[in-house]
Amino acid sequence: MQIAAARAWLGLSQAKLAERTKVGLRTLKHFEAGERLPYDRTIEALVSYLEKRGVEFLMRGEVGVGIKVVKIIEDAGDADP
Repeated sequence: MQIAAARAWLGLSQAKLAERTKVGLRTLKHFEAGERLPYDRTIEALVSYLEKRGVEFLMRGEVGVGIKVVKIIEDAGDADP
């Protein structure tokens, strides 16, 4: 799962990614566990945020085959207090 890999590579918890993208934590957990496929707008929110943080999603046609982190771009809101 590319979303989970990108999240882990950036050192983001599921809770932090859910907060940053306004995606429900439960939705993200179910999605990463392969229990359900979210709406297109949910996937777009996750991908958009991760791409802004420097992740490139590698595709072969319509199939995701991996990620590449071009440059980790910090988000000031991601730092733990």
